[in-house]
Amino acid sequence: MTVVVVDAAVDPPPELERAGAIRPVRSELTIDGQSCPVSATAGWQALLAGRSVVTAPPSALVLADAYNKSPVPAAGVHVSSKLSATYAMARQVVDAQKAAVLVVDSGSMAAGAGLVVLGVLEELRRGEVAEAARVPDRVRTYVLVAQPRWLEQSGHASLLPAGGPSRHPLVGLVHGRAFVLGESRSWEQGVRQLTRQAARLLDQPGSRWACSLAPGPRGEETEAATILRAMIGSGPVFVARLNPVVGAHLGPASVVLAVLGPR
Repeated sequence: MTVVVVDAAVDPPPELERAGAIRPVRSELTIDGQSCPVSATAGWQALLAGRSVVTAPPSALVLADAYNKSPVPAAGVHVSSKLSATYAMARQVVDAQKAAVLVVDSGSMAAGAGLVVLGVLEELRRGEVAEAARVPDRVRTYVLVAQPRWLEQSGHASLLPAGGPSRHPLVGLVHGRAFVLGESRSWEQGVRQLTRQAARLLDQPGSRWACSLAPGPRGEETEAATILRAMIGSGPVFVARLNPVVGAHLGPASVVLAVLGPR
């Protein structure tokens, strides 16, 4: 069994989790000042209720525990190093152990990092370690933020479009670099704009897509999945509920669309 370590900001394909190929790093959320294990249910209940939810990278000790368990993992895939210190700490842990483990900076998060996990596993099973390390170069991530205040609260106000208040910001993520794509007047229009942003890569033969969807007060999670399937015209590799670690920065009703391009 080829095992990959992932942190809590990664949404891996559920089928890989069920097969035992995913080893999650133990992580915590701080909800109203109280620490608790990361839980999608508890995290989203708190976020939807407007409670304070704070995230932090896992400690080196916790990362070492994940990498030291048997069977020894073949790789670790972590949230973009430009968004978190998790990758750097994982790299230090593996280097200190002198372990032959490929540690990958996904350059993304949520479904984008999940597609990196998928690509890395595929390449490792072919024996292509060098190709596995290059999988993040094939991934593009597109984000719709339902409410701009979440970007402001999480210290990412620079991703809001210039020129005044934004209704629904759109953000791109390539090689870990986040940049403004624009904004949308309505949430539904914003979901459609994400697919248009991704169209060129989606049209390439062999491209695959996935999404992480945040619950919202009006059933936005289900509606977003319906719109994306209809607009793209093909089924996703997987649909995941957005993890609350990323959700604490993007907020309810946000949409993460990710595309894995061909080799």
